Amino acid sequence: MPIDESTREAYAHMAAENDDWSDDPHRRHVEWPATRSLLPDLDGLRVLEAGCGAGDYTEFFAEEGAEVVAVDATEAAVERTRERFDDDPVDVHHADLTEPLEFLDDGSVDLVVSQLVLEHISDWLPVFDEFARVLRTDGRFVFSTGNPVSGWVSPEDASDYFETEALTQDWGEMRPRNYRRPLAEHLNPLADAGFAIERFLEPTPDPAYESVDSETYERLTTVPRWECVRARVIE
Repeated sequence: MPIDESTREAYAHMAAENDDWSDDPHRRHVEWPATRSLLPDLDGLRVLEAGCGAGDYTEFFAEEGAEVVAVDATEAAVERTRERFDDDPVDVHHADLTEPLEFLDDGSVDLVVSQLVLEHISDWLPVFDEFARVLRTDGRFVFSTGNPVSGWVSPEDASDYFETEALTQDWGEMRPRNYRRPLAEHLNPLADAGFAIERFLEPTPDPAYESVDSETYERLTTVPRWECVRARVIE
C-alpha cells in the first residue's frame, strides 16, 4: 500500500514552512542521539537514506564522508534536498519506499538509514525485503520509529494491541497517517527479510531536554516514545 496522500500533503506543508526539520526537541534530545550511536564510521560508505525529508540528516551523512543516495516520497521535500545539495555529490530520488527502488542495483549500498518514516507504512516486509536486496553482504540497516508501548500508556488511544491500526495524527493544518503495530510486527518482518538485530534501544531524553520542557522530559524518562534499531543482513 503506497504512503497515504494525507501524509504526503503534511510533509509537503513542512517542506514549505519548516526550515529545520531536525530541530524538534524530541529529535534533537531523544531520537537522534540514540540513532547516531548505532551508526558505523560513515567515511567511504554508500548510504541509502530512506526518507530524507528536507535533507537535514543528509548533510550529516555527507559531511561524515558518506556517498549518499537520498529518497523521499514527498516531491516538495525532494526538491528542497536537491536545491540544498546542488553542488555536492548527493543522489536524490523522488520515490515511495513501498515500491521497488529500481534505481539501485542488488548489493549496491553499505548502510540503510530510516528515521521516523516506517510508522507511515502499513506493511513493513516488502520494504525490508527491498532494503535487504540493495544492501551488500553483511550490510547494516539502522532505523528509528515509534515504540509500540507508547500508544498503550493511554488506553483510549488504541483499540486492539494485536492489530496493525491506522490512525490520523492532528498536527494543526497537517493530518499525516501513522500505523500502530504490536512488537511482533516490529521484529518478525526483520527476521523474514533476512536481518538479525544487533542493537535495540529505547532512548530516554538527554539532560538538556529538561530545560526545554520539564514535564515532557519527566514523562520520557519513564515511558518510551521511540525505538532505535540496528540490524545486519545475514541471508
